[in-house]
Formats: sequence, C-alpha cells, structure tokens
Amino acid sequence: MDTYELRQRQANFEGKRQSNKVRYKKLNTLSKAFIKAFPPSSIAGLTIEEYVEGKLISGKPNTDTFCYWVEWETEELGSMRGARADKFGLYFDKSINDYKYTRKYSSPNDTLGRLKDEILKLIEFGGNEDIEDIKKVELSPMFKAKILFLYYPDRFINIFAESWVDYFLNAIGVGATDLDIHLIDKRELLYKFKINDKIMRNWKMWEFSDFLYFEFGKPPNKDQTPEGLKPYIDYGEDYPKIKDVSPEYIELTIIKENKKGRGGKASQRKMVVDFEEENRRFARLGERGEIVVLMQERKYLLELGKDNLARKVKQVSKKNVSAGYDILSFEPDGRKKYIEVKATSRSYKGIVSFLISSNELEKAKELENYYIYIVFNTKLKNPKIWPLKDASKLFYSSITLKPINYRAEISVGSKNCNS
Repeated sequence: MDTYELRQRQANFEGKRQSNKVRYKKLNTLSKAFIKAFPPSSIAGLTIEEYVEGKLISGKPNTDTFCYWVEWETEELGSMRGARADKFGLYFDKSINDYKYTRKYSSPNDTLGRLKDEILKLIEFGGNEDIEDIKKVELSPMFKAKILFLYYPDRFINIFAESWVDYFLNAIGVGATDLDIHLIDKRELLYKFKINDKIMRNWKMWEFSDFLYFEFGKPPNKDQTPEGLKPYIDYGEDYPKIKDVSPEYIELTIIKENKKGRGGKASQRKMVVDFEEENRRFARLGERGEIVVLMQERKYLLELGKDNLARKVKQVSKKNVSAGYDILSFEPDGRKKYIEVKATSRSYKGIVSFLISSNELEKAKELENYYIYIVFNTKLKNPKIWPLKDASKLFYSSITLKPINYRAEISVGSKNCNS
C-alpha cells in the first residue's frame, strides 16, 4: 500500500477514531486494571483456583482468575474467540467436574508450575523485546500473543488469530503470508507497519486494530459468499506455500501482429490476457509475482556460486513505489539488473496486455539493463517467468504502446471583468 492510499484510509477512519475517544479511555483503564490484578510478581504464587477458567463458585463461573481475565474480562482489548479451552494448558472441565491439562505433564499441579514458569519467561522476554526467545516459550500461540499484549500494550499487536494476521498483512500489501515465517514475525510486521508511519505511531494499539477492522473488515467466508462475488475475492488458499513453488524461466517468441488480416487464423486464435483486470480483482497477484521473481533470481545466482550477489537481490517496491521497477537483481558479472514485474494467473498464450506507467517507461530508457519479467501461472506451483531484456528497445520495435490516459495542464490567470 502506498502512502497516498494509506492517508486516504486514515482520513476515512479519523472521524470514527475521534468519536471513540471515550471508549479508548475506558480501554486504557481496563488495560491498567489487568496489570493491577495480575502484576508479574503475582504469577509465581497463583494457585490452581486463581489460574483456571471454568470452575464454578456457588453455581457461577469464577471471574477472578488469570485465564478468565485473559480471555473474557479483557475481550474488548482483543478477542481470543474461536480457540478451545486447552489453549491455556490447564482448565476445569465442567462435564467431568475435574481439571484437564496438557498430556506431557504428570498432574494438574505439575502443569500449573510449568505454565507459570513459561508465563514468567514470556513476560521477561517481552520486556526485553527478545523475539527469538519469545518464539521458544511453550504456550499456545494465541494465549502467548494475548499475554504479551496485555503486559506490553504499546509494543505487541492485539490481533491473535493467524488467519486474521495474514488477512491484514495481505490487505496492507506486505504479502508476508507468502513467506514461510513464524507467526510472531508476522505480528512484528504489522507492528512495524504501525510504528513506521508518522500518523499511526502515536495511536494506541486498539486504535490501530480498530483502523484495520474498520478499513478492511474481516476475512470473507468462501462458503457464505455469493457466487457473483467469488471471482472478485482473493481468499488466499488458492496460492501454494512459497516454499513449495518451483518457478522456471522460459523463452517465448514475439510474433508481430498481422495488421492486414481480419478474420484469419491468427486473429481467430487471439486471446488477450489483461494483467491489469486481474490485478484489480486480485490485489495479491502482483505481490505474489514479485516474490516469485525475487526467489528465482536469488536461486539463479546461488546456483552459479554468486552467494554475495544473491544476498543483495531485493524487492525495491516495498520501500520505494516510485523507483520505476520492482526488483533489484544482478547479472553474474555483478552488473545491476532492474526488473519490473507483471504477473498473471493465465498461461502464456495469445496477446498479453499490461499497463506501463510513464515513470516505468522513463526508467526503461534511462537505466541500463532494464528488464520486464512477465510471470505466468502465478497461482500455481510451477509459475513461468518470461524475461524481456532491453525493454526500452522492445517498446520501439516489438511491443505496441497505446496511450490510454493523458495529463492535461492549463496555465490560467484572472480575467478583468471590466474590460
């Protein structure tokens, strides 16, 4: 997502943010109430009754326990709905009127002792912002994420389900769900998206999550979506994991169109692949194409023993949308390679049609070794990459450029109405 779109969305959200100031004040009070009820110094001394959720007192659930506060008392700060009770490692099962616990432990008390140790380690690592040690803490992912947020609400994201984290990362254009990375790292990408923006960095975490929910909604359920909308929704499950993808470079022959023929074999078999229509429908497609190219360029250089060059290949579009190209790569001899990526889910047949911006066209003329990489079958495990070298020359020889927009500029001055 570029800065302009982000500012538009923030402006759209600003009225709601301002109208929620009273609610945000209450959330801030609730956040402090949790710390007061369960300061880190109290964790080691928690009894089973003070820890578990589900046990009844006088026929009513005990609401003064650590797990009850984490899940329900602080739900408005961030929801854990949808996860089973065993996420806590230890809970009271009313159906058998007894405790249930993780099988690897020997008893409820043994389980409680281990859980408290892990919670204390998590609080310590969270305070030190030690992400790698946080990953090693043996608590369920959702429980771990909620505890981190409750003790450090200005540092850790209050979105706990991985499907929602993936959904928002795709919505903002980060695209990390295509990469095989830890859920903790995905949440860190959301956090960095927040703090790296001058508008959002001073928002409370619940303001930031409100912004995401307000602007992007929730992940759509495919089974509940009307058939007429399904072609316009990118559900994400259509894409194989990037670690399972094996792209390959291909060579295609550019055939000049026979302008005289109408109704001949060539024109009858003509099939236009409109990249831009696909990208309007599937915002993730272009991002996926860039990741495929990034991965394949690194692999190509590594296979040639050019490890130092492979490490330098990067996705420029992530940091500079006006660069005029998406990927910076290298030739085996070390020369820079500027790659603009165009992606489609279609196969390589017929005519391909894509938009080239005036900036990209200028960069093609200006930069030596400018390529256009067309990625076919982007949603499959074996996408095909067609590199078009010397793109600026092709624009004048084999690629037809058709103007579809013009910028109109008018110099104006005041008119003397009395003359």
